Amino acid sequence: MSNLSKMVAVMVGAAAFAVAGCNAQPTQITILATNDIHGGIEPGVASDGTIEGGLAAFSGTVKAIKAGLKIRLGEQAGVLVVDAGDQFQGTLISNYNEGRLVFEAMSRAGYDVAITGNHDYDFGPVGWLQDAPTTPDQDPRGALKAALAVAQFPLISANTFLTSSLQDAAGGQVQVDQQGCVPKVMPDHQPVIDWGKAARPDFLKPYLIKGVAGVRVAIIGIDNVFTPTTTTAADVSDLCFENEAEAYLRVRSELDGRADVFILLIHDGETDKTHDLSVQIQSLMSSAKPRHGAIVDAVISGHTHYTYNRSVAGVPVIQSGANGQAYGRVDLVYDPKFGGIDPSKTRSYAGVRTFQDKCAAEAKDYCTVDAASHAVMYEGVPFQNDDGITQLIAKERQAIASLAGQVLGHATAKVVVNRVDESALADDLTDLLRGISAADVALMNTGGIRAPLDQGDVTYEALFRVIPFNNHGVTIGPMRASALLKALAQSAQTCGSYGALMQSGLKVRIQKDCDAPANRDHVDPKGRLIHVETLDGKVLLDDTGACPPPGPGEDPVLTVATLDFIAAGGSGYDMFKNVPQIKDIGIVREAMKDLLSSTPKTFKPGDMDGRWAVHKPPH
Repeated sequence: MSNLSKMVAVMVGAAAFAVAGCNAQPTQITILATNDIHGGIEPGVASDGTIEGGLAAFSGTVKAIKAGLKIRLGEQAGVLVVDAGDQFQGTLISNYNEGRLVFEAMSRAGYDVAITGNHDYDFGPVGWLQDAPTTPDQDPRGALKAALAVAQFPLISANTFLTSSLQDAAGGQVQVDQQGCVPKVMPDHQPVIDWGKAARPDFLKPYLIKGVAGVRVAIIGIDNVFTPTTTTAADVSDLCFENEAEAYLRVRSELDGRADVFILLIHDGETDKTHDLSVQIQSLMSSAKPRHGAIVDAVISGHTHYTYNRSVAGVPVIQSGANGQAYGRVDLVYDPKFGGIDPSKTRSYAGVRTFQDKCAAEAKDYCTVDAASHAVMYEGVPFQNDDGITQLIAKERQAIASLAGQVLGHATAKVVVNRVDESALADDLTDLLRGISAADVALMNTGGIRAPLDQGDVTYEALFRVIPFNNHGVTIGPMRASALLKALAQSAQTCGSYGALMQSGLKVRIQKDCDAPANRDHVDPKGRLIHVETLDGKVLLDDTGACPPPGPGEDPVLTVATLDFIAAGGSGYDMFKNVPQIKDIGIVREAMKDLLSSTPKTFKPGDMDGRWAVHKPPH
């Protein structure tokens, strides 16, 4: 048995003695939650110079809250520390050691459990610049497992399965789609999976049951069902991700009577315009009531990087931004008189930032600043930054210093990226890719451009924040213009639901209206291309009447440079899947670094040429 398995077994065993109703008094269960840290373990500096965020500050906050609740409520309170996925992949300091530093710091902060997010699978085999196996003997999840070796908490996911383990009742292999674990229809029957025989990867458990102040709390992990198309495909090719609600309900049924409180920890969430998670929770709560306890008592979500604090069917649902800047808190009160949570006493907070010398507005109920000492106090206990985590980070800073500080150019002002429309940063990056590849057209998805460039020297670390993924640049072709137009048309319809394809080598005009009430799901189904031409003026499509359209049968071929993620059909761009690969130019960020180190570039926020022009339809 591995150390992780032993640890989970000890936790479960320690909790098993608890019996609902043993405590005479209500018990407060406080959940402190992060999500989508993405390697953001260091504090940031706001525009006014305020230091905020980081795992050292969060760890200090956790310790103060635990101590304060202990003083105030004694044995009638306990704290759970959880994370809702995507702990790394986003900063050089987290990627260089492939997540080890993040898990070390999280362990010191006292995390009890975390779930996998789609980006937990990005690293692939051991080796920080290799994100997918290149030989059959390489473990596609070797880097994740190596990082887990230093973690003092388990990773859980109840809906992640090895596809080879999925069988029907008779023991026959069931072929499934990776997304949803949905059985593929056979010519003569519809297979049904026997979930009792299904197996998960050995580094994952479906749930954790932990005793919290004498109350058995079950945390059920659910990963994102779209993971196969939002991570390096080769690293999850043998896995499928079951429908989120179905997996939760099945495990919840298995645990009926074995726990008193049920927490859904899910790497899925909502935005300001999408409410799919709320629909799922409402569906869960309308399911048949279990014999013991509620279907779910609280939901900690992630993935979308939004901040919200909602109540759905009486259940608190929170998410707290991203990048280690904030955390969330849910206080549940378990009352033994009726054997469940007293909803009238539930309190929830989201997007709570940590500061060295002040309280976040969201934390006003439990954070004060001492008038005499000016110390920040959580639950009446002084906050202290966790110097142990600060030292861990400082040691890693020394290891990456020479690489991180390499200067590749200069930004005259902050250069931002737009997820939907043209931006100077997307133009610069796609121009670099087209120059490196010598292809006719270069494409990058805006979802993979993760951060702006700040004013000043553009270092390798700054470029890494912009492109943290180890995606390779590939030249594919010959690709028919008609197939490329299908990809651009699909891109034209996004209003942020998925990343747009920014490009170099074309002039594109589209028509769409993302502000229309019907398009609040971040997609405009009526969005369309109205004109596309090459830089030398060859018209590939025209729907304006201003130019003669391509002649009958005229469908020129092009070479296209893009990321291997897109070439494999990532983000739903399936039209690239079968286009032959001409050349692999290596990790696109590293190729750009090599070019810029010899020819530094000046980045300007206003450098846009109208290559992706958006027009609203006439009303």
